[in-house]
Order: sequence, then C-alpha cells, then structure tokens
Amino acid sequence: MAYKTVFGSLDNFSKGRIDIINDDPKHYVFSNLFEVAKKSKPWEKVAVGINQEYVLEAIRAEGQSGWYSCDHDETVICMDGNVE
Repeated sequence: MAYKTVFGSLDNFSKGRIDIINDDPKHYVFSNLFEVAKKSKPWEKVAVGINQEYVLEAIRAEGQSGWYSCDHDETVICMDGNVE
C-alpha cells in the first residue's frame, strides 16, 4: 500500500479526516490545528488536545508578539509560514 503525504496551511486544509496507518482511530483526539488557528486572534493560545499531562495548544503567530520568552516547558512547531 502506498501512502501520500499531504501538507496543509491556514489557507488550504482538509477538515474532519485522519488517516491511521496501523492503529485504531479511537486512540486519537484531534482538533484541526489550521481551522483553530485561522479562527483565533493573533497570539491567542487555544487548547486542541491533551497528551498525558501536557496540553497541546494552537497559536496563531501573526505580527509581533508581546512575549519575550516562552515557559521552560513550551516547544514550538511551525506548521505554516516562516520563523524569523
């Protein structure tokens, strides 16, 4: 079976679908990160999931942030755009 990687962005994403390769979809809880970020205000933190004790948040990084640093336990994954 061949698998295809599909990329999304704030302007182009597929809603309401998850492709599981070898597992049960009931083991996963997802919010569409792109849909959440598109509807959010710049720099607004929105919880989209929980991974054991960690909360997964979507943040629309747009313009200049008033933050100077992130908390010691925060990590960023840029899903659309560039980081400067």
